[in-house]
Amino acid sequence: DRCLGGIYAMDVATDPLNPTFVGCWSVDEYVHDIQCVVYSGPDTEFTGREICFCFDENSLAIIDITDKNVTGGNSEMTNVQLLSNVTYDFEYTHQGWVTDDHSILLLDDEGYEIKQFSATWQFDITSLRAPVLIGKTETDIVTIDHNQYIKGGFTYQSNYASGLRIKSIAPVYKGKPLKEVAYFDAFPGDTGEETTWDGVWSSYIYLPSGNLLVGSQEYGLLVVREQPREETSAPTSSPSR
Repeated sequence: DRCLGGIYAMDVATDPLNPTFVGCWSVDEYVHDIQCVVYSGPDTEFTGREICFCFDENSLAIIDITDKNVTGGNSEMTNVQLLSNVTYDFEYTHQGWVTDDHSILLLDDEGYEIKQFSATWQFDITSLRAPVLIGKTETDIVTIDHNQYIKGGFTYQSNYASGLRIKSIAPVYKGKPLKEVAYFDAFPGDTGEETTWDGVWSSYIYLPSGNLLVGSQEYGLLVVREQPREETSAPTSSPSR
């Protein structure tokens, strides 16, 4: 309740065993999910700044949260800068992740798939003040997407009953849809006839071993490994608008 559904910032660097509260911030009260990075992308005005990408139910907000100074008695971080706030044909802006080069953001909308096929929105974020929706990857799979994370040239999407879907990001830089390269079915009983909230809720893809941790609501923690495939790195050039 302290931050009324907005960002609740904690200091975990000073004393990791005893994290302390820093302050609050929100653009329109509720922030469902967030990714924060030390920015090293093409918008050089913000190199080295702490930039956060906020998924706020009905919009994507990009903020500079480098200065966390709190003034007054309401715990609000008053020096946080709202760089942009973008809407689209949303149902429920749930979560997203930025590419390693900080030039593309992939967004999943958990409400969109309740009545339609799974989809991923693709934003060009080479300008943090003016992100542009450059495409949408739609599939023919009846499923709800949930959380996705990016490593190298691939996004790893936890899509409930259709399992963990691994997709190449490289086509996005050319204005094309994501390309699926692998998947793991963690809910084989799904008929694919209607959306359900069963299956994979999230995953962890950053283990040094290369193993992928998949959180199945029915079967618990699953440890899987991709079969060898040709590695496709994300391009170094800017995306096509």
